[in-house]
Amino acid sequence: MRALSQAVGVTEGAIYRHFRDKHEILLALIDDVEENLLAGLERAKSRGHRPLDCLENVLHERLSSAERRGGISVLVIGAVLRSGDAGPRQRMGAAVDRYVAKVQEILEEGVRQGQVRPDIDPAAAALAFYGLMHGAVALWRLSGGRLPLSQRSQALWGMFRRGIAAQ
Repeated sequence: MRALSQAVGVTEGAIYRHFRDKHEILLALIDDVEENLLAGLERAKSRGHRPLDCLENVLHERLSSAERRGGISVLVIGAVLRSGDAGPRQRMGAAVDRYVAKVQEILEEGVRQGQVRPDIDPAAAALAFYGLMHGAVALWRLSGGRLPLSQRSQALWGMFRRGIAAQ
């Protein structure tokens, strides 16, 4: 709770004044993380970009957002995993599943448009995309913010794109 309160810029006591217990806090944080993830996808999709451009924008925005928000998604997932409570774990898992499914839809559209290689498994590529983002944010948190996410996002995107893009 200490790391979480520092990441959001409030005291632990302030958090507990608004929530009955840690379970309720975790559920609210899970909802916030999911809302933030899905909103980023929807913003990128609404701009009318082609699928790979959409995913590129999502990656850059996600890593930039993680820097601004202190990588809270990693903290929330860590807290959920440590909680021992199956409810938040299932809810977080469902949120990640929904996000990965939306990324998969974008990749499937990319296959239909000829942007993504037809031999790519869109479900596996969507999971790799999420893992790329989550892993980068986790390493950024572990480095104490010294690893510049926004500067690395171009290189990360380039590697991912080369792996899935049609010729």
